[in-house]
Amino acid sequence: MMTDITVKMVDGPNYAFDPKTIELTVGTTYTLKLKAGKEFHTFTAKDLGIDQIMPGGVDATVAVTPTKAGTFQLVCLPHQSLGMVAQIVVK
Repeated sequence: MMTDITVKMVDGPNYAFDPKTIELTVGTTYTLKLKAGKEFHTFTAKDLGIDQIMPGGVDATVAVTPTKAGTFQLVCLPHQSLGMVAQIVVK
C-alpha cells in the first residue's frame, strides 16, 4: 500500500515546512510530494536516509518506507538556523 503526503516548502521570512509534523507508520511506503518554494531548500531527515535537494521552483517526489519507530528531525539545511525545522513521527 502506498500513501501520498504533500509537504510544502515555505519561503522566508517565516521559513517552514507545512505540515510541521509528518506522521508515518513502520512498514508502509509513502510518496512524499515536495512542493518547492521559490528559494533553494533541502528536505533532510538524516536518520531516515532522506536528503532531497530542492532547487527554487522545482517540485520533487521522495519514496520512503520507515523501518523503525521514533521521532526524527526534519530540516532545511540552508534555513535550519532560521527555524525551518519539523519532525517526522514514525509509529
